[in-house]
Amino acid sequence: MAIYCLPITPAQEALTNHPLLQYVSASRKEKVCAYHFPKDQKLSLYAALLARYGISQQFQIPVKELTFTCETFHKPLCNAISSCDFSLSHTDGMILLGIAETGTIGVDVECKKNAPYEIMSSVFHKEEISYITSATPEQQTARFFEMWTKKEAYTKAIGTGLCTEVTDINTLSLSTHFLSWQDTSYVYSVYYEQYISEKPITVSEEELVEFYRKLG
Repeated sequence: MAIYCLPITPAQEALTNHPLLQYVSASRKEKVCAYHFPKDQKLSLYAALLARYGISQQFQIPVKELTFTCETFHKPLCNAISSCDFSLSHTDGMILLGIAETGTIGVDVECKKNAPYEIMSSVFHKEEISYITSATPEQQTARFFEMWTKKEAYTKAIGTGLCTEVTDINTLSLSTHFLSWQDTSYVYSVYYEQYISEKPITVSEEELVEFYRKLG
């Protein structure tokens, strides 16, 4: 498996005619162009580019041979490698990608911000709530987003997203399948049904653009 992080600067202009659009599918182009704000267009485009880059690197398959479909609940599939599972997440300034050669994987990244504690009873298991509320005030925000990203990552891995009885899911009981970490701005979580031993790989915008530039 592999985990990629892509820090990304916001776009200042619309990407509707961006040259990198040639490397994504027609449906992705449509999705990119449907966004009103340039920053959202860029996140959508670069997430697709990162997925193609990462899968190409991991499986040594040319980017142009990669095609994708979405099954029920919108879990993406790579048609070129039947055993491959991957998951994407993005928020302002960051894209996270997880790729599994076998088994299922889910990822989530969120900005550190004011935590909406009022929603805890509708999204968290009682043990998760206890884990958050038992922390010091300084730790509670970090723990809230740790639980949130773990919940998102797990439900992405099983293919339901948060459209399920999420309060029945206790991510604390699945701790051996998670990798979670934080920096000054973001909280990240990866769920993999097998053991996670890999460290995240950071890819820069410049590296990604250069990769596609060399494809011609």
